[in-house]
Amino acid sequence: MMTEEGKKSVYVDFDDVLCSTAQSLIDILFQQYGKKLSYENLTCFDLSKCMNITNENVEKILDIAHSDEKIIQNDPVKKASEALSMISEMGYAIDIVTGRPLFTKPASEKWLSTYCVPYDNIYFVNKYSRQGDGYEDGDTLALEDIKKMRFSFAVEDSLETAVFISNHMNIPVFLLDRPWNKNGDSDANIKRCRGWGEIMEALSTTS
Repeated sequence: MMTEEGKKSVYVDFDDVLCSTAQSLIDILFQQYGKKLSYENLTCFDLSKCMNITNENVEKILDIAHSDEKIIQNDPVKKASEALSMISEMGYAIDIVTGRPLFTKPASEKWLSTYCVPYDNIYFVNKYSRQGDGYEDGDTLALEDIKKMRFSFAVEDSLETAVFISNHMNIPVFLLDRPWNKNGDSDANIKRCRGWGEIMEALSTTS
């Protein structure tokens, strides 16, 4: 989808901003290894540490999570689709900027269509310096590449990425409150929100 010329753009992450991916990872952990982990105890991006499993087993979990079947099964984040519809009506182009591997694009686009999530573009960015299939393709952007893009504001669940955006792009970043982003330094550009409802409330007072 092409952005209309002159239209203001917003950055929207995919996993756990639009799509409830973390719960899927927890479910796969139990199905594959019989280990139980509560959502509240998924307190960091390092899955080997949070799940107490090897990096090899983390890769196996991610392989399953990135399969077409699992992607389509993921539930939407509450009020995300409705909020993006309102943001689109406010005149913004919606750019989904995801750290998923590029080979998930067809399933990701199918998921967006299934849940009627409006968007203008979807960019696949190696946000976390991962290696392997889907992260080093020619069409996959590096994190540095997004510094060249122009957004009015961003919505993220990764505190590390939120700080990167704030530092390099100097735009407001709405950080959806998640167990894995509670620790670490924030800054004045980053506003922590409990859900999309709070994001829309904040936008209504500033627009």
